[in-house]
Amino acid sequence: MILKIDSQKLAYRLIVTATLCIFLGCFLLLIIDKQYFFSLLLNDNIVGHFVEKILSKSYIQYANSNTVAIIAYNTRFLCVTLLVLSVFICTSALFNTPARYIGIKKSVIAVAALIVTLFYTVQVVDVRNYILIAEYSIIISTPFLLINIFKHKSLSKLSIPLIKLIIILTFCTHGLFAFGYPYKTPAVFIDMIIHCTGVKQTTAKHLLQIAGILDFTFCFCIIFAKRGSRLLKYSLIYLAIWGLITALGRVLGNYYPDLGWYNVSQFIPETIIRLPHSLIPLVLLLLTNKKLTLYSQTQA
Repeated sequence: MILKIDSQKLAYRLIVTATLCIFLGCFLLLIIDKQYFFSLLLNDNIVGHFVEKILSKSYIQYANSNTVAIIAYNTRFLCVTLLVLSVFICTSALFNTPARYIGIKKSVIAVAALIVTLFYTVQVVDVRNYILIAEYSIIISTPFLLINIFKHKSLSKLSIPLIKLIIILTFCTHGLFAFGYPYKTPAVFIDMIIHCTGVKQTTAKHLLQIAGILDFTFCFCIIFAKRGSRLLKYSLIYLAIWGLITALGRVLGNYYPDLGWYNVSQFIPETIIRLPHSLIPLVLLLLTNKKLTLYSQTQA
């Protein structure tokens, strides 16, 4: 029996699933870290200049005021509410393309997408590592892809170039980090490899560099391979698998039998948020193949 599947519809559902993962992960992040916004509003690297220059207050006066706690609590409540609504909208959109109240749904997802953008932009500003914005390309851009679908009721002509761009930015940045550019290779990457594979630190660094070379190679293939070619197909399959491994590595790399799964609970939101690193390459794979045909055998 031959089953013909509409690749556009399947790509749409993968984009919805990816967006759902991002919103759900951010929601869980705020549930686990109840002091997130309070810590953010007290971060001198982020708000120090604003407090002293705009509000004309000393940082100590600002930190000791009740206003910080009130703003943090209300902001957290608002963000959690919007993320929950967005999760429900994405869940319903998995089964049916939204037709009713489309304007309201787009608005809710747009605000939630801005919240996600704020989360990761703040992280970039805090550590002063601005190349991280490229690594977060898929996470930041995917919700806006879904908004675009809601607006045009299909994937626009710019979808394929945009998806290519965010995949290349994300995985090339991974490759740069593997080689310690622009800063030293993050120790967390090395620790994850050592914990998951049991190799020594030197071997872990070499494995990271090999992974970095593969990231650059397959991103290069995405740029120059012809649409529908086997080279493009296998490149995207590799990146989807590697994206899944790097997402799951945040949980598996921090699991210790003595501590149980309680220790990894803080890493589950980041794992869920990074699942689109696996899903978005599959979206491009579907969009660059006009027809997807699955073969299955049935008994007569």
